[in-house]
Amino acid sequence: MPILIIRSFSNIKTIFYCHYPDLLLAPRNSRMRKFYRFPFDLLEKYSTLQAHKILVNSKFTAQMFLDALNVEASKCPDVLYPSVKITFDKPFIQSDQIYKSILTINRFERKKDIFIAIYAYVRLLKLLGNSDVNRTRLLIAGGYDSRIIENVEYRKELLREVKRLTQDENIFFLPSINSKMKREILAQSLCLLYTPVREHFGIVPLEAMGLGTPVIAVNNGGPTETIVHDKTGFLCNSSAEEFAMVLHRLCLNPILVSEMGKSGRSHVEYRFARSEFGSKLSNIIIELSS
Repeated sequence: MPILIIRSFSNIKTIFYCHYPDLLLAPRNSRMRKFYRFPFDLLEKYSTLQAHKILVNSKFTAQMFLDALNVEASKCPDVLYPSVKITFDKPFIQSDQIYKSILTINRFERKKDIFIAIYAYVRLLKLLGNSDVNRTRLLIAGGYDSRIIENVEYRKELLREVKRLTQDENIFFLPSINSKMKREILAQSLCLLYTPVREHFGIVPLEAMGLGTPVIAVNNGGPTETIVHDKTGFLCNSSAEEFAMVLHRLCLNPILVSEMGKSGRSHVEYRFARSEFGSKLSNIIIELSS
């Protein structure tokens, strides 16, 4: 809608940066919802295509954009990957704690499939054997709002499943952590488990790799464009068994963890730093202006 207003009253060039089409986010599980959404869908399609330049955050989102708006491939938007801030203080923090922390960070929403992380960790404990159980822990962190029913219900479901599967005390929930704590636990963890399926981009894997932490993610969506398999992390099927096997490999090979951490940081510095994002965006603006 703002694009239409701007174009109606000025000659200002407009750039629309799409993180994911709203058409695919709004539920349509009833006739009433479909009827309600119909005019909004038409308006979104028409107004979005009025932008002078359309950008998306990944190739995956680009395809979703084409499918959702039902436009031909010739109108495929350009990809401009999001970036993360790279700092040079303590770039490779590796904790000497007794515990090796395995971390998952997501909003407490069902579509994030956090159960995969729990099942993978429980399977890892069996692979490691009793002697090594006390050397690992699973941290389940992420955005949580007690006013959102799904957040509250999903967290309860996860807690019940943890209690049902194991009495192990090394599974911790860390809802609504602040930025400083998020950075610290990312930097000190053995690896990050990123479990969402068909994620449009996924900024947390970049944040992890930027701090020298390998990432294990599902082999589809945005992570396939940010993680270099077998170099900065691993891409697996959405299977607790596969996640556990890779986890086991990392637990037993600290040299591999260190090498992947360094590769991940270099990868993020080269392709996803703020300076890289700014340079590409500036070129797009200059090209559009001329």
